Amino acid sequence: MIKEMAGMAALAVALVYVSGLDHDDAVAQDQNYCEMVAIWNDDARAGIEPAERNGWPPYKAINCEVTP
Repeated sequence: MIKEMAGMAALAVALVYVSGLDHDDAVAQDQNYCEMVAIWNDDARAGIEPAERNGWPPYKAINCEVTP
């Protein structure tokens, strides 16, 4: 019974750890998305046509506004 309890505790710790990694990956992906949208918006302000712009158009419902 002690081995089973230790195994379940180890599994719980592993799940918490992996969950944290998933969160970190999601945050990094959102940051990358916002950087690409900023590039797209800079090109738009420069008058570059959509087909020639770099970056990504804003296609997600994420607030990417930068606060100084």
